[in-house]
Amino acid sequence: MPHRIHIISFDIPFPANYGGVIVVYYHLKKLAEKGVKVILHCFEYGDRHPQSILLDYCEAVYYYPRSRQLHHQLSTLPFIVKTRQNPSLLKRLLADDYPILMEGLHCAGFINHPALANRLKLLRMHNIEWQYYRNLAQLEPRWLHKLYLYLESQKLRHFEQKNITHANQILSLTALDAAYFGQWSDQVQLIGPFHAHEKVTSRLGRGSYILFHGKLSVEDNEKAALYLIEKVMPFTEAKLIVAGMNPSTALQATAAGQHNVELIANPSEGEMLELVRAAQINVLLSFQVAGIKLKLLNALFLGRHCLVNPTIVEGTELAPLCTIATDPSAFIQKIEMLWSQDFTTELMAKRKMVLQEKYSNEVAAKKTIQILDAGKK
Repeated sequence: MPHRIHIISFDIPFPANYGGVIVVYYHLKKLAEKGVKVILHCFEYGDRHPQSILLDYCEAVYYYPRSRQLHHQLSTLPFIVKTRQNPSLLKRLLADDYPILMEGLHCAGFINHPALANRLKLLRMHNIEWQYYRNLAQLEPRWLHKLYLYLESQKLRHFEQKNITHANQILSLTALDAAYFGQWSDQVQLIGPFHAHEKVTSRLGRGSYILFHGKLSVEDNEKAALYLIEKVMPFTEAKLIVAGMNPSTALQATAAGQHNVELIANPSEGEMLELVRAAQINVLLSFQVAGIKLKLLNALFLGRHCLVNPTIVEGTELAPLCTIATDPSAFIQKIEMLWSQDFTTELMAKRKMVLQEKYSNEVAAKKTIQILDAGKK
């Protein structure tokens, strides 16, 4: 008999165009390819809507409206958890005895429900959520948003510590996170992030620009883009392309004021992939440690040289594949060095060895199925 599993996703996982949903989409896709029957539950809000393509990989797909009204802020539960506690979801989970995979702490609102006490429950932790929200608060300039993020961080910390032991298995994206969650549970599995790539397809030779890409409406990404535009690019003649979703007017204006910077707002998926492939250097910069950056894997599987700050690779096994810079002068120096270097077959071979051993969807899916096998015994 094939395995059947409920997967609860915090968002509709298609289009797979930002970090968290990329992990969910390619996980369920790979499980389906391995013969696992997936029953998908996802929350509809914002500009994301039901997608028929999900039925290509799932036995059934259920959508739940997510109310984000302000009164949910009064709950002792984290807002991101409370707004996903849908009674219809619980009813469907109780209709059978299949294992349940909760994608993110967001989806763990019923993890401690007495009726699910005997079920195999897997909790995928995309990062240490309370730390992520605390870091967002530190970056947030608007005082009301800052207050919300600090309060949410505290609620998430309390919810995590109170409820994480109700999971039979905690699935962690990085060794750093696995060590943290190991404080609360001895059932922690390191299963790397699922992603769009089956093999390394980087181009040899040289490109003609530097690329910084990401969801530009995210505070950390905007801060990183501004850092590069204002503190690095005035001191090099190389060209920087900044590409991503929903840049602010302030970021667009700053980019327009620098002669060797071009901003591409909301490129299509195909345009973004080509930008990554054709770049000479993919530069990745972050001011907070949070799981693993999917855009780093994207750049390593598709692109040439990767220039990063230490935060991007902390807790991963990817530092040997990157060039690392710690401050603006180091970024300038490393850009000058990499600008004239071909991407070679030797660099490609090293990259293939690490990525296909440590960050393979095939290996990660087998680990999930091994947990399901053990749960049947």
